[in-house]
Amino acid sequence: MRAFVYATEERDKVLAAMRELMDGEVKISHAEGAYGDPIEIIEMKGKRDRDAKAVLSTLPVEERKHMLETLENRTDDDSVFHFRVDKQELYLGNARLSNGGDVITVAMKIESYPSSRDRALESMRSYLEGLI
Repeated sequence: MRAFVYATEERDKVLAAMRELMDGEVKISHAEGAYGDPIEIIEMKGKRDRDAKAVLSTLPVEERKHMLETLENRTDDDSVFHFRVDKQELYLGNARLSNGGDVITVAMKIESYPSSRDRALESMRSYLEGLI
């Protein structure tokens, strides 16, 4: 997962929102915005199936159904499943998917053997159906 912390935000609040999804290893780096404003980049990494399940289970069933319906568009050629969660809503305790810019981005590598996008889609479809 990755989130940007802008100068108008508090890192602890963004981190708390991210921990609503998962409690993983945290890495913080720094960048500069277009107008010289400081930006922190928080990355949180999970490595196990339980981390993926924790993230996905935080989302309401309707959101998981939407992810299932849009599975092919969310999965790239490297078998990585992508989605974004509204950062502000998550901090308030409401996990919701978002297409906006103020988000926590999530990328999950889908394991499939042998590795192929089709097998990854099949695997992720089955995984999401199990969570609905």
